[in-house]
Amino acid sequence: MTAIPPTASLEPQRRRILFVDDEQPVLDGLRNLMRKERAVWDMEFALGGRAALAACARQPFDVVVSDMRMPEMDGTELLAQVRDHFPSATRIVLSGHAERDAIARAMMVSHQFLAKPCEATVLKQVITTVCGIQTLLRSDDLREMVGRVDKLPSVPALYVELCAALGHDNTTVADIAAIVGRDPAMAAKILQLVNSSYFGLPRPVASIERAVGYLGSDMIRSLALTVGVFTRLPDVPCPGFSSQAVQERAVLGARLARSFLIHDPARASDAFAAALVRDIGMLILVVGSTEAYGKVLAASTADDTADLTTLERATFGVSHGEVGAYLLGMWGLPASIVETVARHHEPTRIEHDDSDVVLAVHVASQMADAATMHRRFKVSPAVRDALGPRLARWRAQAGSILGEAGYSLAEAA
Repeated sequence: MTAIPPTASLEPQRRRILFVDDEQPVLDGLRNLMRKERAVWDMEFALGGRAALAACARQPFDVVVSDMRMPEMDGTELLAQVRDHFPSATRIVLSGHAERDAIARAMMVSHQFLAKPCEATVLKQVITTVCGIQTLLRSDDLREMVGRVDKLPSVPALYVELCAALGHDNTTVADIAAIVGRDPAMAAKILQLVNSSYFGLPRPVASIERAVGYLGSDMIRSLALTVGVFTRLPDVPCPGFSSQAVQERAVLGARLARSFLIHDPARASDAFAAALVRDIGMLILVVGSTEAYGKVLAASTADDTADLTTLERATFGVSHGEVGAYLLGMWGLPASIVETVARHHEPTRIEHDDSDVVLAVHVASQMADAATMHRRFKVSPAVRDALGPRLARWRAQAGSILGEAGYSLAEAA
């Protein structure tokens, strides 16, 4: 894939939503349920998969909501074709069938899984949210590239470790959580599934330990071994990129971010998860636009003063943070994580009442990157002003964690 022009645009427009089911009464019910939304969305209702694909061919949709079990073409096959031929569309499963393997298969082709019957407010909120997130990427090419992502590649050694652990009957949930908590791709997928409305949890889950506990070892075993939701990172000829290095920085940054907010367990969990998945966008760009992103990384490495996000925006129009946030938002991860990933390089730009998590992740990421890449640690004057005396406290706290990992931190002059 070639570099994507920054000027590629997604003009504001009425969103097009397609609902698909093989039963006309169900479609009629959906039409009635969503009748008030005709003021803001253009909606169509397709009877079966083939009618849905024909509707997409006439004019693409922003969101496709499909039932899972349909006789001629089931939801998995339909959404796989939507992914392959109309990848910019957000894909949502709305199904009353909740077998473990069926859910796992659905997660391979859909962004979110909603249980049927679904309350009107939930369905409307999910569609409204994903339509809003679609504005993060204004390039059609980028939206299509990210839309093709159904699973993120994991660090090979951790993938093998997870599969081996799941192959043993005596593996505990804590054992699984420990492995998942060391791999950004696995963590993102686990958080995607647990935050789907299928589980009906009263509030979003950002804690990886809680997410693994909710799902249980049987579900994760099905995801990993039966359906293949997790995969090892393929060899990609991208100079300057190392999946091992990204994983190491992510885990170190996650530990630091959690320690900064340890007095507030909820925020500490948010910070750990957000720091762990902060560079998911890099994985997407490396796999989807290898040559172009390789040049960006080469330019960043050649000049220690070069700003990676500036180079990314010059090539793609967005940063890797925004690319990652787009996918995580499509997957239904908590807003606190999505917003933090989007702005972890520019924490003072975040439009949120509570900026503690994004500031913690920013500082932790800067420290982890500086330590592992042997660069000097620095933050902008705006971040120093926002943190005040907390920055010195966080710097002191970081010393023991960095030391345990075999690193030290040099301050910028």
